[in-house]
Amino acid sequence: MSSDVPFSKAFWISGAVAMGTGLAYLLYQHYTLLRKQQNLSIQNAILSEKLIRLESDVRRLRETLLVASSSSEDIEEIFVDASDVASDDRDTVSHPAHTGTDRTVTKVASEEDVQDVLARVENKMNIGGIENFRTSYETISLLADKHPEDCELQWKLAKSGFLLATEELFVNPESTRESQRPIMEKSREAAQIALKLNPQCGEAHKWMAIIIGSATQFLPAQEQIKSAYLIREHITAAIRYMPNDSLVHHMMGRWCYSVYMLSWVERKVAAALFAEPPTATVDDALKYFSKADELNPNSSVDNALYLAKCYIAKRNYKSAAKWLQEGDMMTASCRDDRKSLEEIRELLPKYISYL
Repeated sequence: MSSDVPFSKAFWISGAVAMGTGLAYLLYQHYTLLRKQQNLSIQNAILSEKLIRLESDVRRLRETLLVASSSSEDIEEIFVDASDVASDDRDTVSHPAHTGTDRTVTKVASEEDVQDVLARVENKMNIGGIENFRTSYETISLLADKHPEDCELQWKLAKSGFLLATEELFVNPESTRESQRPIMEKSREAAQIALKLNPQCGEAHKWMAIIIGSATQFLPAQEQIKSAYLIREHITAAIRYMPNDSLVHHMMGRWCYSVYMLSWVERKVAAALFAEPPTATVDDALKYFSKADELNPNSSVDNALYLAKCYIAKRNYKSAAKWLQEGDMMTASCRDDRKSLEEIRELLPKYISYL
């Protein structure tokens, strides 16, 4: 968490509680290649995007040819557009208009052909990078303004805004978290709108939990601790509506593990502030991490690390060593996976003898 937040016991309690969820978000830099195919390369993503665009252009071409009033100039323009897609080696959506958004957004939105644009934007977010995140955020912002009652657009606006803000902090370390506050607030507002439109939207609950977990630093200490309960509520709802999503099970595991790791002093402080401070056991955490692996086997370095940590806490060192060894053999596909892999390789020598 940021060092520019004043130190207090209450802050560190809330930080420990929210940290598990706040770190889980960055699994999404692939937004989480956790649920995507891990071997998806940048070249395949770009090719997929071009195919989507080409299919859309071909469909519009067919529709145009069926309209008797269509002029030869209109048909020529569509052919040129399709040939540009086929010949361009770069990401076509990254050719911005003056605002940096997808140059076809206005036209597509008016035709209610939003899914084509969203597919291209999703590819951009999977590829990652500050420019892709910025373009995705601006594109979805425009679409959400044009379709304010679309729940999917709202939660994807929350997602894209969050990814842009966190990537900006990584790429530009001199920037402050406060400078990203407007985007984070807009992201949280978008998630709230999505939940009003559809209270049973699991993705909206998931992104609300992630955003709250990251934004606690902007809140007073007492509100930070309250946020721990709110985070748990949204993760619980996300699991209810998306029971096969491995990431939300991992997020709940992180929440439980963070609460379990609170010290006796921290628990006393929390109890003084709230009649019922948050509680969780290491077995609670283990259950959720195990479910995440069951749903997406051997695919997350981070999940393997926390399974090992749970077994270490239970003094089951043989199982801990097994998971450390499993994690060591996995591919680190994002920054946070690489951090987890480093930690695994620090712990593995201590427990490998138990195998």
